[in-house]
Amino acid sequence: MQAAFAALGLPPEPGEGDRPNVVAGQARGVVALWLATRGLDPGASRKLTTAAPGNGNRDAGGPDSFDRGYVDWPNICGTSPVVWSAQDLAAARAIVAAPEAEVKAVVHAGWERWRHPGTGTDELLAALGLPAVGPFDAVETRQETQC
Repeated sequence: MQAAFAALGLPPEPGEGDRPNVVAGQARGVVALWLATRGLDPGASRKLTTAAPGNGNRDAGGPDSFDRGYVDWPNICGTSPVVWSAQDLAAARAIVAAPEAEVKAVVHAGWERWRHPGTGTDELLAALGLPAVGPFDAVETRQETQC
């Protein structure tokens, strides 16, 4: 994850107050997940692109947009540097399921475009011939520790 984040200019650590930085709707967050899943078995790839089990804003009666976009950081007691949206995680799962050679060709050809924070997830999906997943949830960050 750290190597993928570094390659895409994503923050290596949570932001102020130990809160994940929001990358909802940004292609670079989805590409980072795709890169991080290379070489993993399907179960591990799915886990890395699915909201963390047990998250849930119990005070509000159920998961909120933060919970639906937060994945467990590999260090179980650590906070992820970023939080995605549920739509980004769906896009990541679609890209992981796509033929690797096709995704690789698109990602490599447009590397600078995909790492720019202003490039949207739906733009990446369109370049891959996949259906859009937007509109994206508005995600408000908060502190999220597992321990």
